[in-house]
Amino acid sequence: MITLLTDFGTADGFVGGMKGFIKSFNPEVELVDISHDIPPFDIRSAAFSLLNYASTFPSETVHLVVVDPGVGGERKPLVIRWNNYWLVGPDNGVFSLLLKEGPYQAYVIRRQKLPVTSPSSTFHGRDIFGPAAALLAGGKEVNRFCTKINRISVHPSLSCQQKKSVFVCPALAIDHFGNIITPFHKSELQRLKKSINTIRIKSRTINHVSSYYAQEQPGHIMALWNSLGLLEIACNQGNARKEIGFDLNTDKVYIYYDLNGM
Repeated sequence: MITLLTDFGTADGFVGGMKGFIKSFNPEVELVDISHDIPPFDIRSAAFSLLNYASTFPSETVHLVVVDPGVGGERKPLVIRWNNYWLVGPDNGVFSLLLKEGPYQAYVIRRQKLPVTSPSSTFHGRDIFGPAAALLAGGKEVNRFCTKINRISVHPSLSCQQKKSVFVCPALAIDHFGNIITPFHKSELQRLKKSINTIRIKSRTINHVSSYYAQEQPGHIMALWNSLGLLEIACNQGNARKEIGFDLNTDKVYIYYDLNGM
């Protein structure tokens, strides 16, 4: 099985071209479309989407992610082994969130070892990542067409900065409901043996973390741990982004923790 996550859209035939090429190498493979509506070049959104679904698939699934603003440049084409899954895509930080969840081994795809003649320099989803995913799904040993490496890129917008008694967090994503999702995981508090004091987001102050949406009144701005264990700013039966006037690219969430511990 190969899952597909891209920013290609569905109107131009790029997804079809990639699928056709994969099928030409592995006709029996099952292709599962996750989304092709990631905003163009938005590595952060792709990383968050991948985090939501990757571990729910059967072992040995190949997760193919092609959100690749650096296509044709110096970034490496990667294969990654993580928790009995294969990840295939560019070395631009798109796997950063997922790889926080456990150990992994990274490889660089050796293009000359792929069964592709004259690959395009602008469509690596079709000519490099697609064939690599097809080979992995067909049981090809990764060492036959990849070389092991020690480090991969980390996206700078996917983590919080700790400053004294506060974590300064960007938003990972704003979901379909307008919920503002941060990269702050509840395990960080457990590690520090701290508890949250207040949360500030623009002009709003939140004094506690709720357990579920309906715990607060409709229209009320709230914080809670979402299904991934990440801190989320929400509005019960409303849109937190619109209510707060939050800008995904510039605004931050400030999480103040109790210096005296839990």
